[in-house]
Amino acid sequence: AVWTLESKIYNVNANQTNLVNKNFGGKFKIANVSCVAGNVTATGPTLISFTIGNTQYQAEEGMTWEEWVNSSYNTIGAYIGTVQGVRTVTNGSHYISKESYGNQVAPEETIENVYYFFDNGPMSHGDPVPAF
Repeated sequence: AVWTLESKIYNVNANQTNLVNKNFGGKFKIANVSCVAGNVTATGPTLISFTIGNTQYQAEEGMTWEEWVNSSYNTIGAYIGTVQGVRTVTNGSHYISKESYGNQVAPEETIENVYYFFDNGPMSHGDPVPAF
């Protein structure tokens, strides 16, 4: 959910950081919310694990490949490139697919808790998207 909070005081506990009685405004993405006696507690996102090759990685539940590429979860330097004219996720020499030698994952595709493959394919690099 995206909430707009303006000129009010909230008691918020987000990602283990205590922001009690801070005055702030703007848009915030809150993954989980629970209300107890009028107090709002926000917890961090739900993480899933998935495997590429023989290495396990993490992503936030519901995260797309493009969001993952642009996140700190991307520890392999993956970026959005093109394979035979199709935008996909690559490490520069291989693309990521759900099946061995299958169709490459699309940047807008949601990451699942499954085994993915690094596949070979003719690579035509797009502009690299830097990882954080």
